[in-house]
Amino acid sequence: MTAIASLINHQVRLAARPTGLPTRANWNFTTEPVAEPGSGGVLIKTLYLSLDPAMRGWMNEGKSYIPPVAIGEVMRAGGIGIVVGSKNAAFKVGDHVTGGPGVQEYWHVAADQVKRSGMAKIDLHVGTVTQWLNVLGMPGMTGYFGLLDVGYAPTCHAAALALPGAEHQQFAGIGLTRDQRRHFRRTDIDCRDNLLHARGFHAFFPLSLAPEDRSALAGSAFGTLRK
Repeated sequence: MTAIASLINHQVRLAARPTGLPTRANWNFTTEPVAEPGSGGVLIKTLYLSLDPAMRGWMNEGKSYIPPVAIGEVMRAGGIGIVVGSKNAAFKVGDHVTGGPGVQEYWHVAADQVKRSGMAKIDLHVGTVTQWLNVLGMPGMTGYFGLLDVGYAPTCHAAALALPGAEHQQFAGIGLTRDQRRHFRRTDIDCRDNLLHARGFHAFFPLSLAPEDRSALAGSAFGTLRK
């Protein structure tokens, strides 16, 4: 018996569509043997999973930007894993990868699903495993391209309304013009208004803002700066 053939995969499958918050009744916990990858296939051991708000929507029946998770299917989830078996020249044992393993311990990707699955190698010299899961992963890329490409916001107020998370708030400063950056200097900040407070912002400033300017802003009427 090979080392892989002795492995057991633990999975979380959708048992029923929830109404409101999911409960234990919405899940089945299953196990099954782990098989060797077939020709061109890859076997990944899941290291980290991303718990995203979108997962609740994926449990609902109905038309959306992505098909719902089917009843009996492993719950969909993005994550990071390490290759433990490979018959694909593009991936070797020990490679770290990002993709959509789902809520399970091992993820088998068949040859015809490698590209479709979105699986890709990651470089741990660029970021840590958890950084590849968040700021270098789907949440961070959503904020970066959503703000600076698809939904480019020309004013700080528009940008503030579009940013739900910490990574998104940081990206807000990247696309500012030189004049906009000057406009944000010291206490002359138009963004310290009720719009930002309503969105839960403590402060809004470009990434290039000097430490002394951050200190000056910390004591302003706008509130306490996040460190």
